Amino acid sequence: MSSEHGFSYGKLVQRLENFNGILRNSVVSFDIDQVEVDSASTAIQEINRRLGTEYSVADLTAYWGLVEILKRDHKEIAEPTNFAIGIWNDPEVIGKALPVSGSIILSRYLFDEGISAYRITSRPASLRDTTLIWYKKSMPWVSSDSIHIQPDGSEIKPDFKVAEIGKLEVDFHFEDSWEHAEEIVAKTNAIVILIPQPWNRSYVPEVRSKIITIPDSKYQTLPKLIRAYIHLSDLFKNS
Repeated sequence: MSSEHGFSYGKLVQRLENFNGILRNSVVSFDIDQVEVDSASTAIQEINRRLGTEYSVADLTAYWGLVEILKRDHKEIAEPTNFAIGIWNDPEVIGKALPVSGSIILSRYLFDEGISAYRITSRPASLRDTTLIWYKKSMPWVSSDSIHIQPDGSEIKPDFKVAEIGKLEVDFHFEDSWEHAEEIVAKTNAIVILIPQPWNRSYVPEVRSKIITIPDSKYQTLPKLIRAYIHLSDLFKNS
């Protein structure tokens, strides 16, 4: 068997099996939006539909990139933050979102390997039903009991996500926002794996052992979530 990136298929499988053993004895969690659910794409489609524009996800160069776009290009919108939040919290936008690249494969792989994982989100309570329906349709093996959404309120609350990660004593959390990642590692004991997205591409963590980023050059032909998982196994290959 030929090797690529310095390892053979057999060695890769063995390394993943070793790392799977670590995760079976760990608490694992995933953020939802832009980690498993590609809601940014449907949000951009909705913006383009309403405004007659041609933006793409690549234009979202910050976590609140949609607000920045509106402030810069659409002065006619009096409250750009509320406008953007209204789109992000639109059940139609959320419900039509496709899975993030590689998320179904990784989710099913972890399930088949006996690795349990929570889904912890800062989505408002008003999106609970939409979220549960999405997972039942796209990843039916994910238990509704493992999906943690704030119990009330209609606002996006990152504090809820951080508090849940701490309460559940999460060891490994998959995230897309570097701002949230920094708050998570400051307030909990979790290691955060940052899934590559346009708004975190240039981010360099101060403590690389606590916030793990995926080099652009590494496994770039693989789906995002698969790249992240293999890279994580690389870091723990001698554990």
